[in-house]
Amino acid sequence: MNNNINEIISRVLSGEASSDEIQLLLKWFQENEENSKEFARYEKLWNALEIISKSNKYDSQRAYQKFKDYLDGTLSVEKPVSILSRLSRIAALVIFTSGLAFLAGYYLNPGSDQSAKLCQITTPKGSKAYVELADGTKVWLNAESSLKYPENFDSEGRNVYLEGEGYFEVAKDKNRPFIVHTSQIDIKALGTVFNVKSYTSEDIIQTTLVEGSVVIEKRNLNRSENTSASAGKSATYMKPNQQVTFYKTTSVIDITSKTSVIKSSDQYVVSKSEKIVKKDSLLIDKKVDIKLFTAWKDNRLVFDNEPFESLSVKLERRFNMKFSFMDDEIRSFRFTGQFNEISMEQLLEALQFASPFHYVINKSEVFIGLKPLQLKNNE
Repeated sequence: MNNNINEIISRVLSGEASSDEIQLLLKWFQENEENSKEFARYEKLWNALEIISKSNKYDSQRAYQKFKDYLDGTLSVEKPVSILSRLSRIAALVIFTSGLAFLAGYYLNPGSDQSAKLCQITTPKGSKAYVELADGTKVWLNAESSLKYPENFDSEGRNVYLEGEGYFEVAKDKNRPFIVHTSQIDIKALGTVFNVKSYTSEDIIQTTLVEGSVVIEKRNLNRSENTSASAGKSATYMKPNQQVTFYKTTSVIDITSKTSVIKSSDQYVVSKSEKIVKKDSLLIDKKVDIKLFTAWKDNRLVFDNEPFESLSVKLERRFNMKFSFMDDEIRSFRFTGQFNEISMEQLLEALQFASPFHYVINKSEVFIGLKPLQLKNNE
């Protein structure tokens, strides 16, 4: 492979290729079937680079042997897809969100409160959606989420109801606050950008502020706290790059990498790296890496020193697949990586560079183990 094509492949994989370079790569694909296989190998290695460079479990000898296997052709790679198909998928990302929003229009159902005339948009696992509200506010919904909102906002306020995860770009309106209601807290804004994660199946509700300011209000508290909100609520004010986590249950949290304050007197130190946080407590993280919590909106997958167990939950939603760990030890494996468009197989192959595990995919289920896995005949 000549240096020119090598450079073009690098630019395509990094998302920096021009239309002319893409056309050259298309022509190169058509010249020889082996060129497609070569590209597939480079793509897998490229996807693994971020994990290899950052993982604290990186095994240089093992990675080198895998690299040799790739070059020697002894490590199998998935059937290559034509560059035209790959580019079509990339282009489809722009259409993907708006397309889902259009399709969701067929599933908008009147809410139970007829006077409010609520509409509802729901996303199953494996999909996302986008909707623009009557006031111009833009909302992206992650997989397995639901948003209820009025067809038209009234003069007093703009109220929406979220289950799951949503990214909000709120239209400015000083006279009408925009309020996202979750199961136990409300997020109030006038004109700002923020992400809210409030899945029923998870023990936390998490708000990450991108720009502007928001107020977090807890509802139905029995004890008084430092508040300047309406009766029955306590208020927490957020600044950009901050994150507030509400704990639905008593939890043990890792505090080694957090610059945080817990707004509750009911906290106990377990060790230098852990604390018990009581139910209904708020943890304020004063500075977070925003892209870790908002990359999903742009169909990117970003994680930093994340345990395999919690990462698998994200992957289940993203790919609409179920994870089963055959060995509990694997649940605590930690990974760091950044990916754009990637398949489940490509991601798992990349993760294997960082930690030794084996996997088998059977229909919509992924089995993860420390030893090679074989499916039974009836599976």
